[in-house]
Amino acid sequence: MSKNREYFALKAFSNSMYPKIEDGDMLIVRKQPSFENGETGIAIVNGNDKTIKKIKIDETGIILIPLNMIDFEPIFYSCEKAKSLPVQIVGRVEEVRKTL
Repeated sequence: MSKNREYFALKAFSNSMYPKIEDGDMLIVRKQPSFENGETGIAIVNGNDKTIKKIKIDETGIILIPLNMIDFEPIFYSCEKAKSLPVQIVGRVEEVRKTL
């Protein structure tokens, strides 16, 4: 991890990204407001609802995509909705630490 970048730790709180990330895993997240489409990141929706998803952004809006498509569905926010809620991208998951 670079010394010039800011990181924070976050405990995974659901199985929406199973099997890559499980409830209780510790995530090391690099603070950054944007990144490549399809990377796993942390978004805050409506000021306080954190979510861990693959994030895709295009001209129509933001799509938050779980890996566990059996129990969870992708969530789409139009550009207008993403701005009004707001949907804020806060970082990219760089590392997953599991307890054995």
